[in-house]
Amino acid sequence: MDWHDLFGPIGTEGTRRMRIVTGLIGALAGGGIGYLWWIAELGDPMSPVLTVLIGAALGGAFGALFSLLVVGALLAILAVAAIIAWQVVVKG
Repeated sequence: MDWHDLFGPIGTEGTRRMRIVTGLIGALAGGGIGYLWWIAELGDPMSPVLTVLIGAALGGAFGALFSLLVVGALLAILAVAAIIAWQVVVKG
């Protein structure tokens, strides 16, 4: 992935490589959310597989469709985590 993939004149949907990366990130996040949903619901033994698959499919689709927003959200999360870590570690 290079600079042009992320910030080139290509619109908000991103390049193919950017959509693949953010789709994978969305699929991982969606699968995790699906698993946490199953834990909260305490369903039957087949439910975790189904909820993880549905969560991964939806998360991957939204991640691929809204690539620029996913990258922006990840940068915002990184900035907030850095500020919190600075306050806890350095300023104690």
